[in-house]
This record gives sequence, C-alpha cells and structure tokens, in this order.
Amino acid sequence: MRKFVVVLLVLVAVFSFVACNEETPEPTAPAGYKTITAGTTVAQLNEYIADSNVKGIWAAEKVTINMAATDVLAINRDFGIENVAFVGTLTGEDGNGINGHPVPDGTGSTHAINISGTCSVAFKNVDFKNFSHAITVADDSSVSLTINGGKFENCFKGVYAAGLNDLIVSGVTMTGMGAESVPSGADASEIDAMKRSGAAFDIDQRMPGGSISITGSIFTDCGTITAGTDAVTDGKTATSGAIKIKVRYDEGDDVKFDSVKIIGNTFSGNRADIVLGTTNVNEGGDAKKTYPSELAANTTISNNIADSVLKLEDNSGNGYRFENGAFHNTPTNNDNLEA
Repeated sequence: MRKFVVVLLVLVAVFSFVACNEETPEPTAPAGYKTITAGTTVAQLNEYIADSNVKGIWAAEKVTINMAATDVLAINRDFGIENVAFVGTLTGEDGNGINGHPVPDGTGSTHAINISGTCSVAFKNVDFKNFSHAITVADDSSVSLTINGGKFENCFKGVYAAGLNDLIVSGVTMTGMGAESVPSGADASEIDAMKRSGAAFDIDQRMPGGSISITGSIFTDCGTITAGTDAVTDGKTATSGAIKIKVRYDEGDDVKFDSVKIIGNTFSGNRADIVLGTTNVNEGGDAKKTYPSELAANTTISNNIADSVLKLEDNSGNGYRFENGAFHNTPTNNDNLEA
C-alpha cells in the first residue's frame, strides 16, 4: 500500500511539473489572414486588400499604422482587420483641420477606411485616432459592418454610414468624437458642419437596410463642439452627439432599417447621447432625414431607461435627442416619444 501511495505521489508530481512548464501557445492569425508587423505600410495594406486570396490582416501584438494626409484604405469586398491602431495627421492648419480640429474633407485625405459595394467587413480590437472620418460606408452600398472592441479618439466622425445592411457594435470606446472647439475666424459652413454633424456614429441611411445593434460600449464627450467668438449660429440646428440615426426617405420608398437596439452602453459628457432623425424643421432641420414611426416601434433602448420600446408620436420630420434619461423633441423639449 505504501509503495502504491509513493508511486501515485510521484506521478502527481511529474504531471504537475509538466503542466506548469507547458508553454502557452503563441496566438495565430485567423485562417486566410495576412500577419502584419511593425513597419507595415499603407501601400502594403492596400495590396493585401486587393489580393482576393487574403481574407484580412492581423497582428499578434497591436501594430500602429501611421497614415499621411493622402493615405486611405479602400475596401469593397469581404474583409477583416484585427489588432491594429490607425493614427492620422489632423494637426495644424495645412488643410487637414482647423487649428487641429478634424473637418470633412472629401473622400480620402482625412479618412482612414472607405467601404463600398456589397460586402461584410469586420473590425476586432482596432483603434482610430486623429481622423476626420475613421470609417465611411458609401451610400450606394450594402455593407454588413461589425466592430468588436477598439478605441476611437479625436475624430470628427467615428463612423459615417449611408449604405448599411447591418451594423453590429460591441465593447467599443468612443472618446472626443466631434468634441473640439470651433476656432475664431471659421466661416459659417465650417461652423455649421462641425456643430451639426460631429458624432461617434452618424448613420445617414440611404439604402434598404436590416438592423442596428450597439451594445456594451462607452461614449464620452462626443458632439460637444462649441463656437468661437465669430460664430454665426447658436446651435439650434445642431444634432451632434454620440449616436445619430437618420432614414433618408427622399432616396426612395424602400430606404429603411428593420430594427435598432442600443443596449447596455455608458454615456458621459455628450451633447446628446442619442439623436433620432433631425432637428425641428422650423429651426432649419431637414424633414427628409427622419426616424419613421415603424422603425421607432422596433427600437429598443435600455441604458438609462429600463427596457424601453419607443413609439414615435410625431412623424412630420422632427428629430429627437436622448438627454437626462428621456427623449425630447429638438429644440422645444416637448416629449413626443413614450416608453
């Protein structure tokens, strides 16, 4: 019996030693993904995107890609990006920004990634910093976009999308999207664009779409752009904020989303946490950018108000903002939505 116990103890010790000394397996790229390392260039990334044999790009440890003013990644097919940090150049007054503030500037020079066509694109643990638009989805597209984890900082818009099929967002941190001050001397159009449009997500749907799901994410200090001493507007038409969703019925009767879910997110310091539709048409808003009643009936928001299904009472083109735990008509603060 003693020999049996001794042998058993020896075996336990041996197995324990082996288990403790087993090396943790090295992370490996998903099948079909190209592994990138420090020093990878934007030109190389665009070559990988153009290669139909490459399903995506991946890094074992997060790789930083510095993008010049003229750099942009153009994606028009199924593709994935994992564990990458993109850093733009929006500083100074060289056309890339106004006193360091990112502003819209066409397609490319201040955009990190432009997506078009019919495709599925997935981002996992991807960061963006210092861009006008971090991710743009073209209006003649049908894109299924997934964003899982990652941080967005100091962009005029984190995501601008006009041609979505589906949007699935989880565990993303958005800080300072559309949050800088408008400098003294900015002209009226610059002030209007910045105050009206700065956002973490600006969904300006112009195509038939499916669903939106934004969960478990953090939105801080978004859409808080303020005017300088030469400002010519007072912000009444502003719809800047964290999450903006509009349906452009002027693009066709079939423009729609089936459902929207905004659940379990954290909002802090934003001009508005959620904006549905546009501002009041009597205050300069555009009635073509609406939030239809049928979509409102299929919208669930449970962040500061528990398990609410929204019902839109006013379908005349008015917009709504989420503020202090309730929805309000802009700018009158009359509640036109009931939980």
